[in-house]
Amino acid sequence: MESGVLPAQLKHARVLPLLKKPTLDPDDASSYRHISNLPYLSKLIERVVVSRFSEDSTTFNLLPVQQSA
Repeated sequence: MESGVLPAQLKHARVLPLLKKPTLDPDDASSYRHISNLPYLSKLIERVVVSRFSEDSTTFNLLPVQQSA
């Protein structure tokens, strides 16, 4: 966390094709959507970073009041 660097192993996702609807043609590539699964540890680190950022941005008024997103 202090270095601000996420190890390369945690940046690789496993991408799986998932059929959008059972009624679609499984031989057509456009019938699939791609689902990427990241390692659990990378998701956990993301939650910690978001939590810390949210807390700090509120404490130190880092975002404008009119910020909507």
